[in-house]
Parts: sequence; C-alpha cells; structure tokens
Amino acid sequence: MLYSRFLFEAILLEAYNASQGRSFWRSASKDANISVKEDGKSFIEWKTKLLLGAHIILSKLDDILDPFEKVIWSGKPKKIAYILPAFGFMLFALVFASAFAVIVNAANPSGMFWILPIVLGLGIGFIPVLWQSKKSPSVEYMITNQRLLIKSGMAKEDVWFTDLNRIKELIVKIGLVDKIVGAGKLYPITPEYPYAPKMRSYSRAGMDRLKKVYNIVEGKDEMVSETVLFSKSVSHPHLEGLEEPYSVQELLKEAISAK
Repeated sequence: MLYSRFLFEAILLEAYNASQGRSFWRSASKDANISVKEDGKSFIEWKTKLLLGAHIILSKLDDILDPFEKVIWSGKPKKIAYILPAFGFMLFALVFASAFAVIVNAANPSGMFWILPIVLGLGIGFIPVLWQSKKSPSVEYMITNQRLLIKSGMAKEDVWFTDLNRIKELIVKIGLVDKIVGAGKLYPITPEYPYAPKMRSYSRAGMDRLKKVYNIVEGKDEMVSETVLFSKSVSHPHLEGLEEPYSVQELLKEAISAK
C-alpha cells in the first residue's frame, strides 16, 4: 500500500516535471528563478487541479458509488468549525464543576478537595472535543449526478445519502460560532426531514404535546408531537462546517435541476 502510494506520487512528480520542461527527477534548486519551497507549493497546486479535473476520487465514499455515478463536488468540513461547538459542553461542565467546588470548599475550607471537581469537570468536558477531533478526518460530503452523500463518522455505516430528486429544498444556517470561524451549515429538506431546522422550545407538559409546524415538502401546516420534532431536529443530516455554504447550495441546486 505504501509502495503503491509512493509510486503514484513519483509518477505525478515526473508528469509535473515534464509539464515544466525539466528532465527526469530534476531538482527545482537547479532553476535559478525558483526555490524548492515555491516549486513544492506549485506541485501541490498542480496535482490538486489534475486530480479534481480528472475526477479521481481519493475518498472513503468511493466504494459505495454506482459504476456510472459521476462526482460533481466533494468536500470536508472546516476543522475548527466542526470541533469548536464541542467546547460549549466543556464550558458547561467547567461551570457546573466550579459550582460544586464552591460547595465542597465551604464544607471543608482547609482542605484541597475542591480541586477534584474542577479536574473531573475538565476531564469530562474534554471528551466531546477529543471525540470530534478524532471523528473530523472521517467526515466527508459528496454531490454526484444522482445523490447527495454525507459521511458523518468513522464507521462504514455512518453514511447517509438520498437521491437528488428527493431533495425539495436546501436551507443554509449560519449560527454564532459559524460567523466567528467563517463557515455555515447546509440542510437538505426531504420527505423524511420535511421541517426547517431551527431552535424550538419544548414544554414541560410532556413531549407528546402537539405543535403546529410547517411541512416544507407538502407545503402545509401540520400538528406534530414534540417527540417527533426533537427526534427530527437531532438526527437531521446536514453538511456542517462548510466554508462556502451558499456556493455548495447553488451547486447542489444545479445538480438537482439537471437530473
């Protein structure tokens, strides 16, 4: 596997040298007007354009594509936009631990036991951050001429996809964290997820209480239980951490229109 990857890179490098009018394995340092660093950057840009232009899919989603399925766009979330929301839980855990530490210190002012809740809170709060960091490299999005695919985790089963003709609307959401890091989310509206993604308040009267919600797919209001709304809101597949969400939205709309 490593040898194959090395050979592939070597072939690309030689093709790049040939495109620059150089002999086999000629070093950039022999060219008076270009540095090795500049040439390395040029090679990476050239390779990226070549792979994208030829639609070579170096992707974990490649295995589930149909033989005649053509990739229109693929991308990954902006890492900081994907991980940063997890720090919110850490902040919550730290505040809760600090309040508990005050109680412990009041009960035993001379002791140092108040440190334990702080350490425990930091440890628990850091778990989501570590999990998001580990999961981030596996998250991937893809638009083909037939489907929208979203890989949301490390397992092979963590892939959601839908045919383009089942997408009835596309909604971009840009929250406070997204504004800070320069990113956004894109939600596809399908028959399985027909409601607009938004923060909803849930009553204490029971999650079976009905609420009036607009069904975008059917174009009408309907009464839905808070249980269903909460489930749909939490599980709604979406493209998170997009650097240019509106561009991806337009691209996906064009793909839907062309199908």
